[in-house]
Amino acid sequence: MAVKSIVSRGEITLTHMITVAIMDDSLSNAEQIRIHVNSFFDGHSIEHHTDIYNEPNRLLNSRHNPYSIYITDIDLKSDSVSGIDIARRLNQTFPGSQVIFITAFDKYFVDVYQTDHIYTVPKPRLNEVLPMALDKAMAKIHKDVSGMIQFSHNKASFQLPESQVRYMEKALRKIIIYADQQYECYAKFQDLLSQSSSGNLIQCHKSYVVNLHYIKSVNRTQCVLSDNTVIPVSKTYYSILLNRLAYNRNEKAA
Repeated sequence: MAVKSIVSRGEITLTHMITVAIMDDSLSNAEQIRIHVNSFFDGHSIEHHTDIYNEPNRLLNSRHNPYSIYITDIDLKSDSVSGIDIARRLNQTFPGSQVIFITAFDKYFVDVYQTDHIYTVPKPRLNEVLPMALDKAMAKIHKDVSGMIQFSHNKASFQLPESQVRYMEKALRKIIIYADQQYECYAKFQDLLSQSSSGNLIQCHKSYVVNLHYIKSVNRTQCVLSDNTVIPVSKTYYSILLNRLAYNRNEKAA
């Protein structure tokens, strides 16, 4: 999610650049969706950027990932991949992004619940329903951004949404924060963890903190993140990590 902090005269100002990826096998349909998206954000005076894709691999492998919002048609006229397949990949790799489905077929309204998504928009009601979906996506984005981690890096102050933090690593007196880019700061884990409002940043090793949302698998010695990064897990923190993961699953199921 493209949310940036800008430092001006020692003060921190949070600015939002909302990025949107539109996936549709028909470029004319995608352009029509883009018109509605741009109209929505222009009407709300929200800075935004929109890209169009008509091939799933181009979207999934784009150097512009992650986007704040992904809007994908479900039926991509392909026997091998659908918008639901794309959403599953996006859920795993970019859990902080919002997914909106577009479909002309009622038969998909059950299948979409195999994924984490914010809304399903019927194509015949695009003009009416897409703004509602974007409203809901923006509400979720603002909620996620409300949890900020503040630190200093290269003599500048930053506020980083904790949802963007994949993990942190202790290196002597420094903490390395791995997010959309890599940051370093002189701090203690507890100083940074105390700022977490979601509780998703969990220490799993004396030298590592991990964001639960990015964990793909875990065992007694390590956890694997959605980007296949391997993070060590120590005996001291293993039970705490498992309990928190179980709590998150129960909350999601509820």
